[in-house]
Amino acid sequence: MTPTIPIPTDHVYKFHALCGLAILISSMIGLVYLHDRFNERIGKNYLKWEILNRKANLSQEEEVTKAVLDMRLKLDRADRKLMPKALGAIAGIGVVMMVFGFMLWHKKVQPKQDKLLELQIKKIEREILALDKELAETPPGPADAGALSGTRSVTEP
Repeated sequence: MTPTIPIPTDHVYKFHALCGLAILISSMIGLVYLHDRFNERIGKNYLKWEILNRKANLSQEEEVTKAVLDMRLKLDRADRKLMPKALGAIAGIGVVMMVFGFMLWHKKVQPKQDKLLELQIKKIEREILALDKELAETPPGPADAGALSGTRSVTEP
């Protein structure tokens, strides 16, 4: 499969900047996804746990189910605190990479590219001036005169 969006890898600073941006966006999407997932799981498990908790006489199977649900709720609550911190750390790494890459790209690479572009423009302007001067200095030849006047020479086929 051919990628539709080319990843710029022509310079390491540009790669760091865009990789950091991708990490940041991915971790933000992950935070939203985990928040929704944890809310859904805790709500579902809490409802089952509450039903079993209000019941007076529990069978052995219901006791085990209640204990398992109790553990799941504790684990989900712990994960709900830990996972955003982990994704926040990953997002922080992405921000550092992005800032590092964009700053060095802007300070080290971009001025050289701007200077190169400016020199190329000056070179092309000088070439155009030299060609204009050359065209102005050379008088039209016999073949050029016929071409300019719209008539053809007798010797031309």
